[in-house]
Amino acid sequence: MNDAMDLQSLKKKTVNELDKLLNDKSLTDVDLFFRMFPDFATFNQQYIQANYDLCPINTKSLKQFIVWVSLRANKLNAVEKQMMLRQANMIFRVATAGDDVFPMKKKLSPFGRTYYEGTSIQSVHRTLREGMLGKCYEYDLRTSVIAWKMGFAQLCYQQMKTQNTFQQEFSACLDYIKDKKKFREQVRMETFGKDSHLNEEVQIKLVKRGLTALSFGARIYENGWIDQSGKPMNPAVVEIFKKLPTERVAFIKSATVLKFREEQKKLDKFVCNYFKSSDKSLLKNPMLLTKSGRLSESKLMALLYQTAETIVMDFIADELKALGKKVLARVHDAIFIDTRLTNYDKQNIEFNVRSYTRLDYITLDGEAITGFKGVSALVKKEEAEQQSLIAAQTLLAQKNLVTS
Repeated sequence: MNDAMDLQSLKKKTVNELDKLLNDKSLTDVDLFFRMFPDFATFNQQYIQANYDLCPINTKSLKQFIVWVSLRANKLNAVEKQMMLRQANMIFRVATAGDDVFPMKKKLSPFGRTYYEGTSIQSVHRTLREGMLGKCYEYDLRTSVIAWKMGFAQLCYQQMKTQNTFQQEFSACLDYIKDKKKFREQVRMETFGKDSHLNEEVQIKLVKRGLTALSFGARIYENGWIDQSGKPMNPAVVEIFKKLPTERVAFIKSATVLKFREEQKKLDKFVCNYFKSSDKSLLKNPMLLTKSGRLSESKLMALLYQTAETIVMDFIADELKALGKKVLARVHDAIFIDTRLTNYDKQNIEFNVRSYTRLDYITLDGEAITGFKGVSALVKKEEAEQQSLIAAQTLLAQKNLVTS
């Protein structure tokens, strides 16, 4: 049995051969579609709408993505390439059979978010996501967790017995919201200094992961521990800086990180107490309780944030649809649409969201997604040059053979 999507086989194919493979529109695509999504055989429209989201697929972009992964993606390892190729090929075949859409069966989380079963726009690598959607525009909530918590900061400040101003009490969070790149760069320097063996891109990624973990309530420990069963346990920050013990300590003791974490703890405590006092049912919600029956505040914060995130993103989606924008997909705090927002429309949506939710720090970051196109032209040129070189070398070898 030959595996048509084996990476080593695909590497040996020319672009034209890859195009021929991807343009094969046999009935097997339809068979695959209904095997994966048997609910569509009867096509109960009401049931489909209730249980599925249909993600539009730019098949031209996705084909070029497959070409790119097969022949050009030098930064990906073989395992990553193989995984993305299989996912991309399956999505392509389903979309080909299903009018350029890919069904995603909803899997609602009790914490408020919508997930999907199996392969979906959420579960694939970001690069494949761009290949699936093609040219579009992504808008996501800037520093969403921090912005949500800061919606409670004024109430928290009013209860604090302090001589400091509001700006002094929450200076780190305000700086993060104002300019997250500058904030992360400051933490990077305090963590890695100027002589690190890691490049700055890797350093920033680690800092981003560390700050995100802290914003979701991760505790600061310098080391892991062994639990009662003998299993090693690493808290989030230890896991992030697992092979960098010196940098881990520097991150934890960074003045900026310490101030940021102090402010996060104040907000976490206030938000938990605020909702526990206003909704007593939370104290008995089974999914929020530990094995000993106590309320898990980390679970409570996850529920509160994800519920708020869903409310905000639903509101934004409605605002976009009212503007005539086509919502292509949603990935938690990010939404993808077909055309760019004007500055006026973006600012108007932000104003309306703040008015509706009373979260004063909600802003949107926009990014153009180019999709994949024209990659094969470059690959074809390189292939042509390689074939010319081989032909010339063959001709020269033949001449040498004749003369000898």
